[in-house]
Amino acid sequence: MLMRKLQEACATMAVASRLRDDKAAVEKLNLDLKHLKTAADQLQVLAEIMQTMETCGIAPAVLTQEQRDTLNQCISTCGEKTDNSTLSESDVSALKSAASTCRIEAEQVWKTSESKRVADGVYNSLYSLKGLLPDRAGTEKLLKRLAENKDALPKSGKGIVYFVNDVNRGQDLLNSLNLDPQIENFLVKARMHQATLSDLNDHILEWIKKNHLTSKLKIQF
Repeated sequence: MLMRKLQEACATMAVASRLRDDKAAVEKLNLDLKHLKTAADQLQVLAEIMQTMETCGIAPAVLTQEQRDTLNQCISTCGEKTDNSTLSESDVSALKSAASTCRIEAEQVWKTSESKRVADGVYNSLYSLKGLLPDRAGTEKLLKRLAENKDALPKSGKGIVYFVNDVNRGQDLLNSLNLDPQIENFLVKARMHQATLSDLNDHILEWIKKNHLTSKLKIQF
């Protein structure tokens, strides 16, 4: 009888141990799934950003084929292991690492793109000429948005669309001034306080009057 009770006790202990192990495994899986959801949400935003970059013509392809393949493999692995409840922390870490590499690549493409160069030119010109534009407050807001986005990858696809629209808006404002090389040269001199009355030829005076700038440009000694 003693042996039977001992065997029964051992069996009970074994069942309790398996239950504890199962509970711990479920808790660990739930934690990994939570981390996976966070990573997936972030990756979805990044995918939208990269897609918008390509759609807006900022880059024909943000990622290399190798980077795409690595990311797709990590996504596939996490999907399969989520279905059969074998997802592990290392699987999620691999996905996070691949996504991080993709974000770094997207940021680099953004900083070296032709759109970034154009945005820099528009910003610098607009900043220099903002005093000549009729809506000073609106121009200041536009400059602020350009400054916030031209050097750093926007946080969403919509942010990229807004940025492209802001660059176009800035270019339209500059175009409205009808600048040509002669006028640009005069404005550079004026900003540096080097313009003289001899620089005010008929062409420049006509441009000043046409753009209603007679009260904005001042003569200084």
